[in-house]
Amino acid sequence: METFIDIIAQWPNDAALAEDAGVKPSLVIVWRHRNSIPANRWLEVVRGAAQRRLPVTLEVLAWAAAARPRGAQRIKRPRRPYRKRTGASRRAKTAAAPREAEAQGAAD
Repeated sequence: METFIDIIAQWPNDAALAEDAGVKPSLVIVWRHRNSIPANRWLEVVRGAAQRRLPVTLEVLAWAAAARPRGAQRIKRPRRPYRKRTGASRRAKTAAAPREAEAQGAAD
């Protein structure tokens, strides 16, 4: 068992793991998709595995977490820098164009 996907596959179905971990079955699907089991659920997972006589321990979970590629972990990216607009915005320019044409027509 090298990945969390392998660990999740040890249970007979998603509902069984969800019951052991104390979560909804749909969350187990998300864990499989992300190849991750949150650390705050590891103890419940290990207890459930022990009751089912599955070879899942805290050490196995730790090895799976360590084996995950660094890019697989969430990285908070900085927001794009605020661009200060100079001059009138595009919308203001297009709205001002008909008024300028009216003013020029009245001046003639």
